[in-house]
Amino acid sequence: MLPLRRFGAVLLSAVALSCGSKLDLETREAAQFASGALVEWMDLAQFVVKSETLPPTSASRLYVYASIALYEGAIVGNPAYRSLGGQLNGLAALPAPDPLPSVEPYDPATVANRACAVVVRGLAPGMYLPTSTTGPFANQAINSTEQVWNARRQQAVATDVWQRSFDHGDAIGNAILAWANADGWATVNPAQNTYVPPIGPGLWIPTPSAFRRALHPDWGDMRPFVVASSVEFAPPPPPPYSTDPASQLYAEEREVYDAVNNLTDEQRAIAIFWADNPGETSTPPGHWVSIVSQLCVEDDLAPEVAAEAYARVSIAMADAFITCWKAKFTYNQLRPITYIQENFDRDWQTIVGTPPFPDYLSGHSTESGAASTVLADLLGEREFADWTHYARGLGVRFFDSFADAAAEVADSRLYAGIHIRSANEIGLEVGVDIGRAVADRVTFRN
Repeated sequence: MLPLRRFGAVLLSAVALSCGSKLDLETREAAQFASGALVEWMDLAQFVVKSETLPPTSASRLYVYASIALYEGAIVGNPAYRSLGGQLNGLAALPAPDPLPSVEPYDPATVANRACAVVVRGLAPGMYLPTSTTGPFANQAINSTEQVWNARRQQAVATDVWQRSFDHGDAIGNAILAWANADGWATVNPAQNTYVPPIGPGLWIPTPSAFRRALHPDWGDMRPFVVASSVEFAPPPPPPYSTDPASQLYAEEREVYDAVNNLTDEQRAIAIFWADNPGETSTPPGHWVSIVSQLCVEDDLAPEVAAEAYARVSIAMADAFITCWKAKFTYNQLRPITYIQENFDRDWQTIVGTPPFPDYLSGHSTESGAASTVLADLLGEREFADWTHYARGLGVRFFDSFADAAAEVADSRLYAGIHIRSANEIGLEVGVDIGRAVADRVTFRN
């Protein structure tokens, strides 16, 4: 149980951090929180994801580039921190600040504000289809966030410091945007999805009720950020297809069927809390971004620590999605709803809608294993409360550790009828391995 002394700080962020809404500056100052620009930009990224109905793959891409831009801005001039330039796959050294003798040569908040604005504004249009454009409300929010923070910082620092910082942020943002535009996005996100899934026993087919085409079948070909390739942490094959009651797959599918048919109230609540459906929420990676934001407020993290937390989590999740999607479309395992309707009950339904991609691995589980691992590496395993969906009437969930939360995420997908146990458990293991790789291979502090 979270100590009562922590409730106040977390409650300040509860409603505002749900699905990308924003806390005002006065509330942040009342909470003695010094990283307002960083949190507001990650809130804004969540808002764009929700308003544009981005799927989790696209959302993970927006979060990771936004968080890297914020990190590079937040650490400018801080000798204790190291740039990610030259450390992430394909990212050359980023523009370096001028070695000025001034006591205050740069304002990190202004650098971060401009860098992130350039990146989010550059990536948001067409994140789902190249022919789409950013919705006017989302675009207005992007511009407003930048303008508000420009005005605040212009009042806080000297004119020459602000201009120098703005220009440096612009250079960093454009360098990151150019790097992002070479990550394979144009290839894996064609304007017309022509993917034809393979046909055969046990293979994925579009599922009820929408029967949508496969989402981003080539996402596993995206350039990863830290892992060597999308197959460095490739999982073993899923249970082979079989309708034999003695087989592993039959037993796992039957487990899903029985679980959904006999859910407790708590299990149902868990399934819904972690569903994070596109359009309704900021998607599964956005849920972990929300958790980071709550921790920033609760722990009163310094700006550079907050920036590191966002970057660690977003990088780990991005690599988790690339790895997971490679496995999904390598094995093309059918979803439980297909197996169960064919073998147990043709009228059976899931608790939440089945997403349009194969079962194995579970994306929720993989990205949660990765996110929880890098958070624990940075902040230590600790108890926390998750208020992400408080404003949506789903209450608050309490956890003894980040690992416990990730384990509940994995369980939630079985309760929802979306994944079999092996897809969840092995996904969690793969995610943990990816998180450890990010923690071990990237140096944030000198």
